[in-house]
Amino acid sequence: TNGWVWENTLTYSKTLADHSLTALLGYTSEYTKASYQSESKQGTPNNTPEMQTFNAATSQPLVSGGYTVNTMISWLGRINYSFRDKYLLTASVRRDGSSKFSPDYQWGTFPSFSLGWRINNEEFFKNLGADFISNLKLRAGWGQIGNLSLPVNYAYVSQVASTPTGYIDNRYIFGGVVSNGYSVSTIGTPNLTWETTQQTNFGVEIAFLKNTLSVAADYYIKNTNNMLLQVPTVMYAGYPSTPYTNAGSVQNKGIEIVVNWKGKSGDFNYGVSVNGSMF
Repeated sequence: TNGWVWENTLTYSKTLADHSLTALLGYTSEYTKASYQSESKQGTPNNTPEMQTFNAATSQPLVSGGYTVNTMISWLGRINYSFRDKYLLTASVRRDGSSKFSPDYQWGTFPSFSLGWRINNEEFFKNLGADFISNLKLRAGWGQIGNLSLPVNYAYVSQVASTPTGYIDNRYIFGGVVSNGYSVSTIGTPNLTWETTQQTNFGVEIAFLKNTLSVAADYYIKNTNNMLLQVPTVMYAGYPSTPYTNAGSVQNKGIEIVVNWKGKSGDFNYGVSVNGSMF
């Protein structure tokens, strides 16, 4: 297996009075090729080292091999904006294309954004005299990500095989000679496309004693749609494997809490983190 990854990004930053802006544009591409070859034969007279050769085996000769190629192209962009380091905005979008899907369904667009409010930088908070609170931030976000984790390649096309696969034997007798035939080994799904996960979250961050102790809590709702799953087929259909398709959805929601403590003893720095979740 060999391949390459090519990544290019361009970043622009600008600060003007109370405004701060950072923008990023990117283009990435990757290519992977895997090839394999396998030979096997059975029926050696015994298991001595002298008989562990192909010529000593007497039955079931089999040679197989092939190759797969996967490619992916991505365009991406992100903007980070802050006003007086109190009001924060992040927005991003990805446009991904993969050869694992048919040409009409290769591309997916996945946007996201988040908002933040640093309350501790507000004048009314500073007038409270709560100096022991070094950070207090509210945030919310929404976004989508794509998934193409298919364990097989070319799942969008039906494939044929000439060698026995599973419970199918492609051999036939013609003219008194046993020959190998071809049969469908995998059913393709032409409209197979990206699995999409959409998540909404609301969170709060608070830190005490110059960020020595910090606590972060999040409530999230995550919905996964167009899940890439195998749909079972009946055995009498004659297919040795089940096809992949976009079927089903699932929702996860819950609360996550993370507590961090940073300490120092002389030249020794240490940190302790505890996290918990409830679904």
